[in-house]
Amino acid sequence: MRLMVWTVPRAISTAFERALIEHPETSVHHEPFALAWYYGPERVSSRYAHTPPRAGATCAEGVARLLADPCPYTIAKVMAYCAIHRLDEIPLRDFSHAALIRDPARTVRSLWRASHDTEGTGWDHFEEREIGYTQLESLLEQAEAQTGHAPVILDADELLTAPAAGMAAWCRAVGLPYTEAMLTWEPGPVPGWEAWPGWHDAALKSSGLRQRDRTEPPPPPPHLAAYIERATPIYQRLYARRLTF
Repeated sequence: MRLMVWTVPRAISTAFERALIEHPETSVHHEPFALAWYYGPERVSSRYAHTPPRAGATCAEGVARLLADPCPYTIAKVMAYCAIHRLDEIPLRDFSHAALIRDPARTVRSLWRASHDTEGTGWDHFEEREIGYTQLESLLEQAEAQTGHAPVILDADELLTAPAAGMAAWCRAVGLPYTEAMLTWEPGPVPGWEAWPGWHDAALKSSGLRQRDRTEPPPPPPHLAAYIERATPIYQRLYARRLTF
């Protein structure tokens, strides 16, 4: 099985990826297309323009690594906005597809903070295209059209209300054998995450998927209201198709 887990920033996707890494039969690829978007010779973003382009950081190379991986369960966690412009190089039909979503009232607020964290992430401005919901919906539509199968959509906050039940249901839906080993891990560095300083600190310090009650997000601050308003209808459409457990 080769599986793409598409997502948007700040959707607890790194902790979800960390859970997948703990599975004894998986090989997990971290953001192969984000490397191309931010660091590669064909990079779109100027955020890391001060660093020399990285050889091999292209969409085509990311696909090649995934297709060459001999692991029986090869999984990539990918930001949809980093791939949507190069879909001619990504054979969607050769993969199964899933998505991780979260209420934009939470993701946009968190992305705004991280986008103005010069001490942590090194970023100093916000870009609406990095919210990612428009690109996620479009990519999932194209994946379904090419494969004939609806992507498995999981809401991150619902997962955390019942981590064991949620992971078990998700594994069944995508065809991955479930194991409780996915629920806990040892804190510490993960190979491949070092390219993104400040973005994965919480996941690096965590030790598992911890159950927590779902609460309503606070009202959006005025400077974020329009961004959240534009993303919310897309989230709601995807949420209506989510996996329930």
